[in-house]
Amino acid sequence: MVSRPTPHAPERAVDRLLTRNDRTETASPLRSTSVTNGRTRFFGEDSLIVIGSQLVSGVLRVTGRLIIDGLGILTVQNLIELFGSMKVKGGGSIDLDGGKIQTGSIRIENGMIYVGDAIVIDSATNTIRVGEDIVIDGATGVIEVGDMILDPAENGGMIKFPGGGEVYASGGALSLYSSSAGAYVTLAGDAAEVHGPGLNWIRIDGAGIQFVGLPTISQSDVPDSFLNAVVSDSSGRFRRVVA
Repeated sequence: MVSRPTPHAPERAVDRLLTRNDRTETASPLRSTSVTNGRTRFFGEDSLIVIGSQLVSGVLRVTGRLIIDGLGILTVQNLIELFGSMKVKGGGSIDLDGGKIQTGSIRIENGMIYVGDAIVIDSATNTIRVGEDIVIDGATGVIEVGDMILDPAENGGMIKFPGGGEVYASGGALSLYSSSAGAYVTLAGDAAEVHGPGLNWIRIDGAGIQFVGLPTISQSDVPDSFLNAVVSDSSGRFRRVVA
């Protein structure tokens, strides 16, 4: 209803019209509004500017692209469901602070990668564990299989067995050591050697068979022998005949 000036009080009517005009110019019609079963459209760039924190209690559906500028932080207090794929570009990264990533039987958590319950890749210790018995050290290359150790650095490559035996590959030769007794076998490119626990050993090469440190026996104990002959004593051990 529009007020019109009356012949009796025209000034009062004009005052009321000016007051209503002032209220219209200073009013905020969208301060508290709601749209039910309708829509509000904003056309152009930066048409909707939100200052402060706003609440979406239902579903915010973006059919185009959602760009986060400024700090570039997207905070989600609960679950994120991603249908499709995600790309990280520009040298960015995905940092987990106490969280985890899981797909099927693979889980990434606290600097570790779990493949089922059997395989664990640990970035802190630089190791890979397979079950309870196999440990691979990424820094040294050492592999432990139960009580057996494979070390690629020691003596050109070493395998140590639980019983104490060891295999070495050094300088093109392969050596098989017994336990602490000290006996070992060496296979080189041109010869094979069998060493006992003492100073006695046998060398086989292209020139023949060489006995080193062979025990001796007196020629008087072997009447039909000659000096430096190799004979077998009563226990079946070889001896070299000396004067």
